[in-house]
Amino acid sequence: MSWEFISPVIQVCSVFIPVIGWFVVHRLSMSRENKISSKDTALIKWEYFKKLKNKELYSWYEREIFAKKVAGNTSATLKEVLYFLQFKDADQWMSSYFQYKKYIKVIESNDYIVKFESEYIKFKYFMYIAGYWLLMFMALTPLVIRVGFDYYLNEIYQSLMGGSVIGGIWLIVFPFISVIGAFSSAILAENLKGSKNFVDNFESKAIKIEENPNI
Repeated sequence: MSWEFISPVIQVCSVFIPVIGWFVVHRLSMSRENKISSKDTALIKWEYFKKLKNKELYSWYEREIFAKKVAGNTSATLKEVLYFLQFKDADQWMSSYFQYKKYIKVIESNDYIVKFESEYIKFKYFMYIAGYWLLMFMALTPLVIRVGFDYYLNEIYQSLMGGSVIGGIWLIVFPFISVIGAFSSAILAENLKGSKNFVDNFESKAIKIEENPNI
């Protein structure tokens, strides 16, 4: 198969790479939401809820460890778990919360959680998106533009043959670094948006219940 045939195919395919990349990141982010094992769900029962609240029978350390088991997440705290267990479908809310915890600010009053605030800022979100497309453009320009692609390959060849190994390696590595940076920006953007969606959904849809043996 001749290079004259392969080159145009590479050019056409490379145009769709940024779109496909963003779609993949978005789908992976969505697939993690509300993903919780049956073992974790089974732990959220009334008797365990009572143990978490029992300060007399269990030490703070024991209750903290048990809270992590109930949540199925090592970053969970007793305070967070007790807060979510006040709501219907606590397991699902906790699953979403711990996915985006790094991007959510906890508001407390008198040492109790009262609400959540997302760290989502439109400017920051769009900056991450812009960073994704810019870095993808930088990485794929040599592939999209035929002249650029031929020139890029020639530069790599000349650098390696001319003894400038570091320069040649850099020309090879740079696109990969750009792609990694692009996907990092996309993941950050998705996490920010996800934290906002969680807070908005929790505020509008979470149903607070009394202590219920069906929890």
